[in-house]
Amino acid sequence: MIFKHFNMNSTIKLTALALMVIFAVACGSSANENKDGSNDKKAQLQQLKAQQDKLNKQVSDLEEELAKTDTAAARAVNAKLITTTPVANAKFTHYIDLQGKVDAQNISYITPRGAGGQVRAVYVKQGDPVKKGQLLIKLDDVLSRQQVEQANVQLNLAQTLYDRRKNLWDKQIGTEVELLQAKSNVDNLKKQISLLNEQVGMTNVYAEQSGVADMVNIRVGEFFSPASAATAGIRIVNTSNLKVTAQVPENYLHRVS
Repeated sequence: MIFKHFNMNSTIKLTALALMVIFAVACGSSANENKDGSNDKKAQLQQLKAQQDKLNKQVSDLEEELAKTDTAAARAVNAKLITTTPVANAKFTHYIDLQGKVDAQNISYITPRGAGGQVRAVYVKQGDPVKKGQLLIKLDDVLSRQQVEQANVQLNLAQTLYDRRKNLWDKQIGTEVELLQAKSNVDNLKKQISLLNEQVGMTNVYAEQSGVADMVNIRVGEFFSPASAATAGIRIVNTSNLKVTAQVPENYLHRVS
């Protein structure tokens, strides 16, 4: 029994001793690992700081180079983050939103100068800016030009007859009445041609004022006349003279200026 008790005590002591040794080894290993991990982190931190210093220097160098060549960049670098303004009395203005209507004070409807005619071309679209004297519509002028050509042929013939009468009269051949009649025919044909040319010019419809083509309600092939100009034509609005009308609530009437 004494021997057996001795063996149990020895076993307990040996077991405790073994546990102490294992614990000491584990603590030493853990301390070494902690020491090694701390050293690695310190080294990594130093490396990152070195990289940060290097990047900061590169940024500073680039800012200096840009400041020499780019004035906008220089202003951005040297911009003040905070500015001060002296305190002073000032008029306070408050704005309100109102719905209103814009009325044009100067509106013109394009009309032909003559009796009108069939539209051959329209040179403006709705919303286009228009200048005074600009060609907007071209009317059919075929008949008027044919009349001008015929009158020119008659004028050439009348001029030839007059020249012959004049030569004969200079030689004291013929009568003065025949000479005057030949000259009258030439003058009348010239006046007729002038009127016909005016009719040809009336087939060109021009803008009477500058502004914007607010309405273009005419198409190629339609008949355009002074009677139809208000409904089927072109309306020019002078945008330099506009009037705005709006309803202001009563509680703002004494404060609106």
